Amino acid sequence: MWNKESLLKSETLTVKVCGDDVVIRKLKAGEVLKKGNDEDRAVEMVAASLIEPVLTVAEVKNMPIDAVNSLLAEIMTFNGMDKEAKQGN
Repeated sequence: MWNKESLLKSETLTVKVCGDDVVIRKLKAGEVLKKGNDEDRAVEMVAASLIEPVLTVAEVKNMPIDAVNSLLAEIMTFNGMDKEAKQGN
């Protein structure tokens, strides 16, 4: 049975992006369900999810777009937000 601790615990995953390992964490509902345009939300989700290395929103905006896209794809999959996960529901 779920309890408060299990619902609020943070899960992490090490993924390889552009040839290097990074550590991401599962996002919280409040980090995903923010208002704003899709581009800003995507950058904010990447910054919020990164555990190692820790980057600010401004730093994520200065990353190469291929790295941001690769990170976002890993984050979406890890959080069950990718297209395949939606089709199965």
